[in-house]
Amino acid sequence: MIYFYPKDETPSCTKEACSFRDNIEQFEDQDVILLGISPDDSKTHESFIENHQLNFTLLADPTLDVCRKFDVIREVDGRPRIERTTFVVDARGIITWIERPVNVEGHVERVLQAVHEISGL
Repeated sequence: MIYFYPKDETPSCTKEACSFRDNIEQFEDQDVILLGISPDDSKTHESFIENHQLNFTLLADPTLDVCRKFDVIREVDGRPRIERTTFVVDARGIITWIERPVNVEGHVERVLQAVHEISGL
């Protein structure tokens, strides 16, 4: 599962990340690997991970190359902004579910439900 988020240490991004952290066992039980991606650099990610005891990988995309490939950039006031988006990707690398834009409330539950339905469990 890959989720894109705008910025470390912002209220909604922190809430989303902590919700994934708190439910990591449910993802691991379904063999789901969590990856978070934002334009922040590695140093900022390290601090975010440490400050919130995050237990999954965050990837830095300061050039927005990955964000562009996943089409999660939206122009706001003439500036590129990351649209909070989650992709469930199967073992073959095929995107099987997308939530765009993400509403942080209930997001983890919706992702887990999608994974459950996709896996047929």
